[in-house]
Amino acid sequence: MENGGVRSGRKHRARKAQFEFPAPEARAVDIVGNFKHWDTKTNPMEKDGKGIWRNMMPNILKEVGS
Repeated sequence: MENGGVRSGRKHRARKAQFEFPAPEARAVDIVGNFKHWDTKTNPMEKDGKGIWRNMMPNILKEVGS
């Protein structure tokens, strides 16, 4: 996960994805797009103790057509 990434829950038949982005110096990181209606306040990313920002997006795979 050198440059960030996404993990799909599809192998468990889930329709969710976990986004990860390493940015220890950042004060905020967000994912935006049509699937979030360009809303930065909905389902914000959270930084862990190692500076990796994470977000679990439910129903994302269904909405983007994967």
